[in-house]
Amino acid sequence: MTCTLHVAWDERLTGYDFGPGHPMAPVRIELTMQLAHEFGLWSRPGATVANPVPATDADLELVHDAAYIAAVRAAGRSVELRRDAGDRPEAAQLRAEPVDLAAPDCHQ
Repeated sequence: MTCTLHVAWDERLTGYDFGPGHPMAPVRIELTMQLAHEFGLWSRPGATVANPVPATDADLELVHDAAYIAAVRAAGRSVELRRDAGDRPEAAQLRAEPVDLAAPDCHQ
């Protein structure tokens, strides 16, 4: 079986904090990526790590209704909803931009 793993990664992702007690704390993400690197996961055949690129509207509409996409964009522009990004405007921008997600792709 041949497997591929594509991981979208940008150091700026560790700048976003989901809040106290959330399991996806920035330090956990950073340590997970570091551990995977130290175990040699990223150098294995079929594994790639690349900066995420914004998804196009056509990409998003493959899995979401256009009205939903518009509602998420409107919410992302809301100052009230972005307040949790604090003094890290780049983190709020990352959260508001659609990105391709990492997904394993295995074929027999």
